[in-house]
Amino acid sequence: MNLGALVAAALAVVAGGATWFVRRECKRNHSVKGNPTPDGHFGKVMGARRDPPDVYNLDVVTVDSTSAIVTWASAEEAEFEIESASGDPAVIWAEGSPARYHSAELTGLRPGTDYAFRLSRNGGGLERDFNFRTLPDAGRVRFTFATFSDNHFKLDAMSWPDGRLFRRCSEAHECVVRDLNAAAPEFIINKGDLTDVYEPYRLRAYREAVRDLKPPTHCIPGNHDHLRNEDFKADWLDFAGTEQVYRSFDHKGFHFVLLDTCWTGEQERGFLGKEQLAWLADDLEEHSAKRTLLFTHHPTNGEIEENRVVHDHEEFQNTIAQFPNVQAVFSAHIHRNYITTSKLTPGVPYVETASVIQYPMGYNLYQVTATGIKQVFRKLSDVSLNEESWLASPLRCLTNAGDGLGKLSDRNFFLKFR
Repeated sequence: MNLGALVAAALAVVAGGATWFVRRECKRNHSVKGNPTPDGHFGKVMGARRDPPDVYNLDVVTVDSTSAIVTWASAEEAEFEIESASGDPAVIWAEGSPARYHSAELTGLRPGTDYAFRLSRNGGGLERDFNFRTLPDAGRVRFTFATFSDNHFKLDAMSWPDGRLFRRCSEAHECVVRDLNAAAPEFIINKGDLTDVYEPYRLRAYREAVRDLKPPTHCIPGNHDHLRNEDFKADWLDFAGTEQVYRSFDHKGFHFVLLDTCWTGEQERGFLGKEQLAWLADDLEEHSAKRTLLFTHHPTNGEIEENRVVHDHEEFQNTIAQFPNVQAVFSAHIHRNYITTSKLTPGVPYVETASVIQYPMGYNLYQVTATGIKQVFRKLSDVSLNEESWLASPLRCLTNAGDGLGKLSDRNFFLKFR
């Protein structure tokens, strides 16, 4: 066999292996119970790239008590307006200049109210209806905080076909810093995967990218942060401003627990371990009089039947089931907005949130009141980032379940305290 034939055979083996891997991963993510990657996603994305519809990805992204944010993309630059689709068809929002990527904030809404609106292109010829229900009035706000996660920061590089927009990574982080500073939460929690790979210089690049973030930020590691590398762990701890990876703190009468699900160094599945779970039980017992929120990188609810939750999720759930002060568990990792529950911990929601670098590219804002906690999800304000990420995601099924954005109730809700 000559050299050319050997090369051809080797390439055929590599191509066959890559095809098998892609099919296996996509099949797994398409079959996830309750939140699969949508069937037809590949064709929808590729169709929009070849011949974009007049309007696509019309999403009611954010719904609060008195406001909502709607985003969409258009095949060509155009101006749009939004009017009521019931009763008086008065225009309530109008675009100031033509664009391909659009975002409209609707204000002055009433809490707990159903709304129907119509999106129209100026000049006629195109209409789309949408509706939603605003969140209830949560009462007087005691304090606010925000979360974001799965930054996967790397110096601008080629984007992945699952939608990770590495090509505009710096822009995305400039935008999230502007947005969070404008929102002005009292503090921020980053739920891990600050960097895409563990080299210390990448963490230094991330530190530089978010150095203008004004609210104090508490970080926990993700699997991509690779804290099993001792040199990187020291650098990460220095950046996080702590001596211990898992830890807790109090804020205005509430207790926040930050856990480390990544210490074994496994790439996808997490692990807490007996030592950390014992610490958690002691910490929850010590603060049993305070309502408590828990934060992890990996999801901790094994009922979602993923291969990416923590190995010892049952031990974790049995631990927190002893403490009625635990109100919710927030995680990241799968780059989606999604809520699950568990029979072992009735009344405790397990809340997953989306990524900064992959569609829908956003962050979460929280208002804590005397009776509960409100979460709203916001896409990055530069809508071109979100939509370019979606157009770059024909193979989202390769790495993640769900469509990322999730149902409206998965990303915007009011949780009454137990």
